Amino acid sequence: MAISLFGGHGAIEDFSAIPRLFRDSLVNELWEGPRNVLLTQIYRDLFQLRKTVPIETVLETMFPHLSLIDVTQYTSRIEAIMGINIMEAPTPFNKMAAMNWESLWEELFLSFQQAVTKPFEEQPILREEILNNL
Repeated sequence: MAISLFGGHGAIEDFSAIPRLFRDSLVNELWEGPRNVLLTQIYRDLFQLRKTVPIETVLETMFPHLSLIDVTQYTSRIEAIMGINIMEAPTPFNKMAAMNWESLWEELFLSFQQAVTKPFEEQPILREEILNNL
């Protein structure tokens, strides 16, 4: 609404620089970048989300291939790490927690990749006719 009031999305901006400044001031969530940035974003989002949605529910939704036992184990690991504030000044204790956070999510994402690709394991990478033409 505010963008509309300030002149749309750039159709007519000759009269003022305010629309451009307003659009440039919008900051969206960061879901790109190096691994540590993404892991930090997951931590922040889960930290906020767990106030309203149980971590078990998040894991069951994101990783439907996990068994109930796996979900319970990952949930307790996540809650233990979130009990240590890895966002404050680095200490040996929270550095170790951050490394555990990284390995936990690596396990989860690798298990997801394996579950998703499992149905395609027996299929060839290239069709037979393409291989014969190489």
